[in-house]
Amino acid sequence: MIIEVLLEEEQSFLMIVTSTSQCIWTVLTLTEP
Repeated sequence: MIIEVLLEEEQSFLMIVTSTSQCIWTVLTLTEP
């Protein structure tokens, strides 16, 4: 499972969370009037 690997690799998990947050923030910013 990918989740198990992420739990083992804390840095990778944090990087993915950060990337995901940036993507969501970008989408929210672009979709706002």
